[in-house]
Amino acid sequence: MKLCPRGVNKFVWRCHKAVCDKTISIYAGTPFAFAKIHLSKVVMLMFYFANEEPATKVRDYVKLSDKTITQWYDICRGYCSKEMIRIDMKVGGPGHVVEIDETSLAKKQKYHRGKKYVEFWVFGGYDRSTRNTHIISDLFASYVSANTKHTLANEKSLKHLSYMHTWVNHSKDFKDPVTGAHTNGIEGCWEAKLKSKIKKMRGLKSMEQAAAIVDECLWRSWFFHPQALAEQKFKGLEHPHRSRLKATFFTG
Repeated sequence: MKLCPRGVNKFVWRCHKAVCDKTISIYAGTPFAFAKIHLSKVVMLMFYFANEEPATKVRDYVKLSDKTITQWYDICRGYCSKEMIRIDMKVGGPGHVVEIDETSLAKKQKYHRGKKYVEFWVFGGYDRSTRNTHIISDLFASYVSANTKHTLANEKSLKHLSYMHTWVNHSKDFKDPVTGAHTNGIEGCWEAKLKSKIKKMRGLKSMEQAAAIVDECLWRSWFFHPQALAEQKFKGLEHPHRSRLKATFFTG
């Protein structure tokens, strides 16, 4: 193979055999492989994504269209999704308490008027001991360790689970006066790590977008400490690593 100049991003590998003449980008297998903009712009977009800069603000920095910025943010979320699928995640264990709850990610109507938004529901489990969080439902046994005590919101959809658990009925109390059971931890995770981001985006438009946003939040909280710098997350897009485990989510 011979290194040859070509296109906006400079070089490709070209087979030296005349009968072949096949070329391979030097960026094959990297986020830069299909870049139609200068690589410096791609690096900037990846850094701004890692730093959670809104696309509307980034537009002024990189001088690119909203469509291009959105496409590259989607590419970054795609890498987050691939990494979350690759790793083995499980919360709980002997002596641990896992809070379990469900929540809707749909944008709410004001005063029950105006446009009705599509519902996006997720289920989650929050480990009080480690502050790890995960999504459940039919995949419960795959992601929550055995011999774990669970505190659940009083939801019909969760009552079939055959794990040792306590309940809290939110129609009566937010903390059970007898057992002390509550789901404040998982509800705080929903708001701080997921819903606040969706509110900044002014709601979700599709199930695909919902899954991508959930995976992004998963990736950020599973691999990185809350005070992690943008530089660390930027490196994580290509070189994922396991740092202190904090919280995880999955679509139900």
